[in-house]
Amino acid sequence: MKLALVISAVYGLAAVQLTMPPPGLTYSGTYTVQANDTMASIAASVHRNICALARANRMADIELMPRVGSTILVPDGNATSPNDTSCLLLDKKDEKQNTLPCIYGGPHVYTVVAGDTLARVARKLNLDVAALASSTGPPPSPSSSSQPPVDVDTPLSLGRGLKIPQCSPSTCQVQPFRFMYGTYVDLALAYNTTVGQIVAFNPTYSFSAATDENKAPVITLPSNCGPTGSGADIVVIS
Repeated sequence: MKLALVISAVYGLAAVQLTMPPPGLTYSGTYTVQANDTMASIAASVHRNICALARANRMADIELMPRVGSTILVPDGNATSPNDTSCLLLDKKDEKQNTLPCIYGGPHVYTVVAGDTLARVARKLNLDVAALASSTGPPPSPSSSSQPPVDVDTPLSLGRGLKIPQCSPSTCQVQPFRFMYGTYVDLALAYNTTVGQIVAFNPTYSFSAATDENKAPVITLPSNCGPTGSGADIVVIS
């Protein structure tokens, strides 16, 4: 099987590489996360664009909310267009979007974080949801040998390990990376990987409100993920 390598089109977003703070970035204050907050509601409350907030706080995913009581930074002014949604994962219910039956490189296991469903994990990994469901399967049932059909929109148990189908032969470069600015969507576009692969390597990370660049978090970043050699005769390992 020969697979096309999908790079900046993975999320259908402009290939902007917002991985460094814009010149002169300052903060007008902070916001303490309340119960039932979403990033959209916080953005409306502080009159900032949602992506400006997410990037200033180095968020993995705007749907992976900081815990109640956490403090996030409010950037001064509106650093991006009011309608900027380039930090958001594209909804892969749009059938026009390209997906793959396996990921290039690794890792082989994804640990479920808050808000995940099979459909959302597939979206993070740029995977065909049927391929992920087939590789993962339903959780084992001790009381029955038969299993119901997999519901890809059902919330998954926090911390559950999902087996990810991998393309072989393929590779990623994996390195420590000081996360200065942006979101995982920005990193995925800039370094030719997927949001899900970054999450899989950093399952406990959600955001950072450090204002000192020297204290910016260091994450594990897979990059330059692709087929080995010509990319011909790729097989799926699940």
